[in-house]
Amino acid sequence: MLSLTYVTPGCFKVSETSEDQNSSPVYRLARGQEGAGPAGQATCDTFTDLDLHHAIAGTSVEVRLLLYTRPNVTCGHRIPHSAPPQMNLTRPTTFIIHGFRPTGAPPVWLAPMAAEVLAREDCNVVVVDWNYGATNIDYFRVARNTRITSANLTAFIRTME
Repeated sequence: MLSLTYVTPGCFKVSETSEDQNSSPVYRLARGQEGAGPAGQATCDTFTDLDLHHAIAGTSVEVRLLLYTRPNVTCGHRIPHSAPPQMNLTRPTTFIIHGFRPTGAPPVWLAPMAAEVLAREDCNVVVVDWNYGATNIDYFRVARNTRITSANLTAFIRTME
């Protein structure tokens, strides 16, 4: 069983009880996020694309947040976790979160879903890319990683308040 202790936004300690000593996962949250540029950056950030090697070897949790808005429906921009978000907080925000990815391939439905939400409402759409952490042949490992991903997302939402 995992025990999560909140430390700072986007970070917490993970400890395991004796029930879970056979596995020794390594958790790194939001690796590379702190240097992410503002939403107005010129290049598009894409969803993490992994392969079967990652699913077999295993990966550590990495949560990336990709912002889509009406001006950039087809071009996501990575936003940092710890700083106040680089987005218009007067607009509603919708989060799109994928699930278990046994092969590591990006979900084909993410971009069309983000575009459909934006076609219906002028809002912020944040695609939560936790492909590192969701890609593993061990479904139970991925299920444990959902707790870490949700705590990371909770910390981000707190920066929006």
